Amino acid sequence: MIEQLDQFMTYLFQQKLRPATVSLYCGAVRRALEAGDMLSVLSDEKLGASTLETYRKALAHWAAFSGNKGLVAKLRAWTPGKRPRRVNPARALDIEKEWPRLRRAVLGHEHPALAAVMYLLLTSGLRIAEVLDLTREDLFKAGAGQEVFIVQKGDSQRLFVLPTAMMRQQGLALAESVRLADVELVWQTLTTSRRGTRRAVEDYIRREMKAVGKSVGIPGVHPHIARHTIADAVYEQKGDARAVAEALGHKGTRTADRWYMDHTRKGKAAAVLGAAVGEDDEA
Repeated sequence: MIEQLDQFMTYLFQQKLRPATVSLYCGAVRRALEAGDMLSVLSDEKLGASTLETYRKALAHWAAFSGNKGLVAKLRAWTPGKRPRRVNPARALDIEKEWPRLRRAVLGHEHPALAAVMYLLLTSGLRIAEVLDLTREDLFKAGAGQEVFIVQKGDSQRLFVLPTAMMRQQGLALAESVRLADVELVWQTLTTSRRGTRRAVEDYIRREMKAVGKSVGIPGVHPHIARHTIADAVYEQKGDARAVAEALGHKGTRTADRWYMDHTRKGKAAAVLGAAVGEDDEA
């Protein structure tokens, strides 16, 4: 099975899929092979809709790779069925207090490359996979104030810019770390003899972000929380879901619209209501 999966991984890279996607698909197929019934993973009620779709795509690639026409037919006939909507537990940081405090805290981390990675996660709007897939050329260009287009989730392109002096400083510092390590991608800079895989590097970043957050009294910090925070900050600057979508690399405004249907920043509703009533004008 290991040899088959190695060949499958090579096949996926030949399809020009991103390393993070290849890792996800190989993990999904490994689970399906270990279960014995390739479609059994798609009946796991604990999996959400997006995870099921990842498994379906992985199995479709496996079917094409292995020439399994029977599996192709079964996947075409498979439908996910109606599943209960899961409550999104993600939150946003307070953009006046928690967000600046956390940014200052990550810059104090003893590992300069990791500090730069965490700072970019907190400010750039990129997903963790997108930061880890940055090349030293991407970082040098963005650090010099240039616009760079990178491949994001879904294999589409998105703009990567570093608009502030501190973001550019951290981008250049990270580029230099990648150069000195004599590697090409950011995630490779953070590997060690015991932390040799991309998955291990992601887990390391999540643990360290959580620990830094806890050290400054902000519980539950994780990479994706920054994207919600950036969404709040951009929305309050522009009042425009389109600007939020562009900052986060979304193709449309549906995700931003749904977030703001269910989310109001703490204290913002009262401030908006007070401004709308305008009692000071009546005094």
